[in-house]
Amino acid sequence: MASQSNEILIVAGEESGDLHGASLVSELKRLDPDLRFVGIGGDRMAAEGVELGCHVRDLAVVGIVEVFSILPKLIYAYRWLMRRLRRHPPRVVVLIDYAEFNLFFAGRVKKKFGIPVVFYISPQIWAWRKGRVKRIARNVEEMVVILPFEKDFYEAHGIRASFVGHPLVDRLGRLPEKSGSDGSRPPVIGWMPGSRNSEVSRLLPIMVNAAKALREDLKGQVSYRVPVAPGISARRIGESFEKAGVPVEISREESARVMSQCDLIVMASGTATLEAALLEVPAIIVYKVSFLSYLLGRLMIRVPWIGLANIVAGKEVYPELIQYEATPERVVETCLVLIREPDKLKKVREELRNIRAKLGVPGASKRTAEVIYRYVSEITS
Repeated sequence: MASQSNEILIVAGEESGDLHGASLVSELKRLDPDLRFVGIGGDRMAAEGVELGCHVRDLAVVGIVEVFSILPKLIYAYRWLMRRLRRHPPRVVVLIDYAEFNLFFAGRVKKKFGIPVVFYISPQIWAWRKGRVKRIARNVEEMVVILPFEKDFYEAHGIRASFVGHPLVDRLGRLPEKSGSDGSRPPVIGWMPGSRNSEVSRLLPIMVNAAKALREDLKGQVSYRVPVAPGISARRIGESFEKAGVPVEISREESARVMSQCDLIVMASGTATLEAALLEVPAIIVYKVSFLSYLLGRLMIRVPWIGLANIVAGKEVYPELIQYEATPERVVETCLVLIREPDKLKKVREELRNIRAKLGVPGASKRTAEVIYRYVSEITS
């Protein structure tokens, strides 16, 4: 069903997808100011003029088992999308990350409507459940990928793919020089318990207790900062640190600005690990899910690390404390090793420069918009 409308439907189910989606929409509007946008996203996409049917705050969750807790909301989102497709077929459907939902939805779009589907920011099928590549081959016209090795992976499976570089390179712009702590001043440590409420619930108590113990070990010679992700309660985080008697600066500033002021960050796994790497800030990755999700993940995941920064580097640049290692004691121990040995922090920063070199040059959102607009032009020509 070829559409002659001027509409593009975009589906982003998480905060990071909303961020990348907003940048993409901005670039598409430069190419064609008459385009209209509709779909699922967050505040940033809405600010760019996207008509939202569902908000990412209702759909973001981590863990295989945890998905069941938001199943009614996922069903609502799917039904809303299908109604929209029937009533107002767009020129092209753009899916941003959010793998399981978007891969299922891509299949329905292909079967029922025949509208071109472009998938921006690949599911990590090279890491786990590689069999999903067959679904992509059937239902997706083109993969727009942001990690350098992904293009070869998809092309080896007969799928059209374009490597555009990582959009974080655009967003962070010119990177500041990082001097780091040389022991002449108290270190600044950032705490980032995640961008989803389920992550915060599991990781915040670990981080608060670690922050308290670390402050005692350092005799108060440390300061803490917490950039709060959109959709997360700053009050909840502030009260948790306050109850533990831990002074902390809570910030709603852009996370990159806060991270660039830190000597070390203790953070949840996710896109933020790449953000920290681009800013050349050493970090420790802490992560925990339900026991069943962890068990299933162990059976299916085929890469030795979960942090994107480590995956791109091909080595453990950022220490990973996962599941049973994600304890306040292990966090404190790992922090102290880095804080007390500035040479180790310096070595980490050197490794981080190599990660940035692998992520491409600025212009990812612009190049992605050009790929998508090619499908718009093909329909109307």
